[in-house]
Amino acid sequence: MIFEFSAGGVVFKKVGNNHEIVLCLQKKLSGSKVYCLPKGHIEKNEDPVNAALREVEEEAGISAKVIRPLQQITFYFTQEGNKIKKIVYFYLMECLDEHFQPNLECEKIIWCNEDKAIELDPYVSEKKVIKEAFQFLKNFEQSQIDENRCLHGAQSR
Repeated sequence: MIFEFSAGGVVFKKVGNNHEIVLCLQKKLSGSKVYCLPKGHIEKNEDPVNAALREVEEEAGISAKVIRPLQQITFYFTQEGNKIKKIVYFYLMECLDEHFQPNLECEKIIWCNEDKAIELDPYVSEKKVIKEAFQFLKNFEQSQIDENRCLHGAQSR
């Protein structure tokens, strides 16, 4: 068995009162096209965080900053007769700048809310990562709201 390691990001931006994440339209080995999270191979002597940032930049044309790690996924596939175990490290990232140009790995990108992302991404394991990211963003937003209430409440006394 061959072991491969990749890294990628769930990149978000705030749109109004909501968050949207980016999905890349990519061609699978079979030739079919799918929307999925930006991710790619970790280069020699590269750590997963830097690989994830590089892949997001290369595939989606997005400069981002890492907010926190998300769950890693593991899957198996066969390529040219070899069984491969692939581990992908994912990170929640905030979009700082976007400058997408179609490229060999990604034909186009779309920004979508949680429901649309879950609908479009065909990979069950990536759907779990997407849900984890949106849950964190919702909890983080709520904690910020609660913190502001406490601060404003203390100031008005």
